[in-house]
Amino acid sequence: MDSQALINVSFGLVSFLGGWVFKMAWSRLNNLDDDLEDLQKHHEADLKEVRKEMSELALSLPEKYVSKQDILSKTKDTTGLKNWENRVGKKEAQRIRNEAAAVGTSMHLTLECYLLETKREFDFSPVHSKAKKMADVIVNEGLKYLDEVWGCEVQLYNSNLYAGTTDVVGLYKGVPHIVDFKQTNKPKKEEWIQDYYLQLAAYINAHNYMTGSEIENGVILMCSQGLEFQKFELNEIQFQKYSYMWFNRLDQYKALISQS
Repeated sequence: MDSQALINVSFGLVSFLGGWVFKMAWSRLNNLDDDLEDLQKHHEADLKEVRKEMSELALSLPEKYVSKQDILSKTKDTTGLKNWENRVGKKEAQRIRNEAAAVGTSMHLTLECYLLETKREFDFSPVHSKAKKMADVIVNEGLKYLDEVWGCEVQLYNSNLYAGTTDVVGLYKGVPHIVDFKQTNKPKKEEWIQDYYLQLAAYINAHNYMTGSEIENGVILMCSQGLEFQKFELNEIQFQKYSYMWFNRLDQYKALISQS
């Protein structure tokens, strides 16, 4: 066999083996892709079942579970709020509160539909139009870091102490988080939102109590009616601090109730 024939045979053999190896590798990749798809389906089914059980359990809670919001509202310093009411007038203050509540409710519903990938019908009223624009800001600026959604509008409770509903539980920047959406008439300074951090601490403690999770992080995604985005993050150290403050507020609430 001359050298050219030997080269041709060698090239043919290499080509055959190369094609066989490529075919086997491609088949294995397809199998892995199928396995990953099956795993994802089972993962989603398991998550849906856990969410369902958590919601059913929270909905069956007895009346002794007081709302987290009741605890905060009854133990907060309302001096600034009263001064504002006196300045703008009670009627105007109530109008502003009602409009903010309507926009906030609509914004939350829009974000929930986005996360659940369900369609929401809009009536294009000023309230809904404003809420949609605000929700879009939160989606584009804040939810781009949300990696996984474990639950939306998750109803939580902690022992026989309190109950509440958080907007989202999931992975945010790769770390388990409680995520809370907020609307505001105007951008807020961090020192003005201490109660929001207390809410996060309350939700995290309740979720950890119910599920045995070890979440220590939370984030507040906020948009003003002027479409200005703000993000306030609660890290592990802050979680310990605000948990301590939250349970102190809970003790204050119990003391107030026992005196009434």
